[in-house]
Amino acid sequence: MATVLLNVSLTDQDLVRRYLHTEDHRYFSLLYSRHRQRVYQTCLSYTGDADESEDFVQEIFLRLMQKLSSYRGEAQFTTWLRSIAANYCLDQIRKKKREQAVWCSYELELAYGPSWTLINEEQCNYTYERMLNQLPIMQRELLYSKYKDGASINDIAIRQGLTPSAVKMRIKRARELAGNIYKQLQAEEDYH
Repeated sequence: MATVLLNVSLTDQDLVRRYLHTEDHRYFSLLYSRHRQRVYQTCLSYTGDADESEDFVQEIFLRLMQKLSSYRGEAQFTTWLRSIAANYCLDQIRKKKREQAVWCSYELELAYGPSWTLINEEQCNYTYERMLNQLPIMQRELLYSKYKDGASINDIAIRQGLTPSAVKMRIKRARELAGNIYKQLQAEEDYH
């Protein structure tokens, strides 16, 4: 097999065209090396976290590889790539906020039922932390996976080598135990 040297003076548009035409990953690698730092800086401006930004860069370039055929060349490649990076970062931030909101809502509902809006948040957090510390580690991790990390039932089942129905039952039992512990702690605090 003949060694082909890439012309590093090729424009981004030329690299895209050649990659799409030949599927030679060296063209994509050159795009990656040219723009990796720019994408990283974009991610860092959204996340403020170096490790998370590194993860985002990898995901963005994987998605870019899949979306490259939709690049029409109407805008500069760097503008198009920045748009993809910014949209990815915004999507991840929104997803994280939704997961945090679900987790917080679950915490409050677990503790107070539907009337949780009247509760002192600081007291709620203290009691909630005490409740979590009293849960068996396996049940605590299960609830964290489902409600804090946002893992799906199927993902949890695969990780634990269980069926989805077994995971659902374990989550149900963990929630019941957490609720009972929380009510007991709340009653103790109300008594004092």
